[in-house]
Amino acid sequence: MQGQCNMKKILKTAIILFSSFIAIAHAAPVAINFNSLSFSNVSSYTTQGVTFSKGSANISTDRTPTGSRGLSGTSFSSDDPFKAVIAGGAKSVSVDLGDYGNDLDNIFLSVYDIANNLLGTTSVNCCTSSTMVTLSLAFDDISYAIFGTIGGFYKNSVYADNFTYTPSVSEVPVPAAAWLFASGLMGFTAMRRRSNLKK
Repeated sequence: MQGQCNMKKILKTAIILFSSFIAIAHAAPVAINFNSLSFSNVSSYTTQGVTFSKGSANISTDRTPTGSRGLSGTSFSSDDPFKAVIAGGAKSVSVDLGDYGNDLDNIFLSVYDIANNLLGTTSVNCCTSSTMVTLSLAFDDISYAIFGTIGGFYKNSVYADNFTYTPSVSEVPVPAAAWLFASGLMGFTAMRRRSNLKK
């Protein structure tokens, strides 16, 4: 009877250890606002796993239409959107965009995979000089995002803020759980052998 109780305990322990062998990491979204950052006329800037840049112009932090600090470009003469390269990839991206010139702009967000394939794009015509809009996309294996404006009288007179992404995460074995599972399994096997020898 006691042997059966011990066996049940060992089986329960083995099941618990097995269930912890594979852990699914749930990554929390990473929100980047630029209120605590201050840089001017740089070719790129990296913070919280994201490298921001533009194609040909430099970037700076500046006051957005809503009064917070955000990203701005140094050239408004040609289409030259922002680029955000995400270390490790992402499964969703969102960004607040606004126009300081009070002219109608086609504000957009596009996301790409590591092979430069377009995964998806979204856009809206806006804005007033005191508002911003949030654009969002969700796809597996996002490597980088492009966002800004196309057209308009003052090209790229657009500001970006609150860039948020959810990191890509896959199922990974947890080393500590793997060792616990292996030792539990060995213990279970040893107890079973002892039980069989006593019979």
